[in-house]
Amino acid sequence: MWLVFGTALALTSGACGKKGDPLPPVRIIPAAIQDLSVQQQGWDFVVEMEYPKLSMAGQALPGLDNVEILQLSRPAPPVGTEPTVDPRLFEGAA
Repeated sequence: MWLVFGTALALTSGACGKKGDPLPPVRIIPAAIQDLSVQQQGWDFVVEMEYPKLSMAGQALPGLDNVEILQLSRPAPPVGTEPTVDPRLFEGAA
């Protein structure tokens, strides 16, 4: 009996797992927003957009848990110059 059990265990344990290089976790990144609009109502800003249904890879997105909007306040640039924002400075100051 132990011989049968040991043989069955040896035959089935060799088929476990997947061979190959490990893959990084799938990052679910929503597709770019196409219909963003912002309106000011008194001191508040109302942001409206349709949540994308697909990721950039074409996969269906899970439900929306939350949205994070960051604000950066700084003096306006001189007239006639384009404002620039370094993403690293924005994340640190927003």
